[in-house]
Amino acid sequence: MNTLIRSGYRAPLLIAAAAALAVATAGSSWILAVALLGTLALVLLLVPAVVVVLSSALGPRRSRLRRPGNSALLCTALLAAVGALAYSGPAPDGPLLLAAGSTGGLLVLGRAVWQVIPGTETAAPAGNWRWAVPPLLLVAAVGMVRLDLPERARFGLGRAALTDFARSDSTGPGWVGTYRIGDAVRTGTGVLLIVDGTGGVSGPAGYGYFPDGRLPEDYGTYTHLSGPWYRWVQDPV
Repeated sequence: MNTLIRSGYRAPLLIAAAAALAVATAGSSWILAVALLGTLALVLLLVPAVVVVLSSALGPRRSRLRRPGNSALLCTALLAAVGALAYSGPAPDGPLLLAAGSTGGLLVLGRAVWQVIPGTETAAPAGNWRWAVPPLLLVAAVGMVRLDLPERARFGLGRAALTDFARSDSTGPGWVGTYRIGDAVRTGTGVLLIVDGTGGVSGPAGYGYFPDGRLPEDYGTYTHLSGPWYRWVQDPV
């Protein structure tokens, strides 16, 4: 563990710890606060960072970009995974997605500036293939989101527990399977499970369990998943 910390893996460890905490406390206001602070920092540092990098690149002592190391690649993989995780529920987790995006932007700016600071030169890791890994990871994450793979995998893993919960008289809140349920609304024809950490601007979102297929009106928009399960998103007011 000490070797990992000393050899430049602090950023990946921090990202992994923050992602685990965000999942464990889904729906908490601190995630939105971190996302807004990260976005503000990114906006404020963008212009100075670009000026520093361009002045070095166009100056008499041009700095050559070094290949991304293992730490940078691991950070990219973790942020891509967090981005996919933000789309693994009934609606995108806006604060988590914004936090991942702002963190990624800050890491890119930090790495760019670090490379042009005199005295920070280090041996570049071998392998030009390293340049292709970050864009490939991002493309893979976007592709999985477009195919709804994160939600399918997460919902599939937690479906049995969600079904048992829907058939019971429980109303939450708490963890049920792979989702943190904030509330359960019994409608007479089934139940609506409101998932914490989703919805954002559009309002609450979750999953509906309706064994006879009769969907209650005035609750929102439904998308059939499989069997008696539906994705539910409250219509914007």
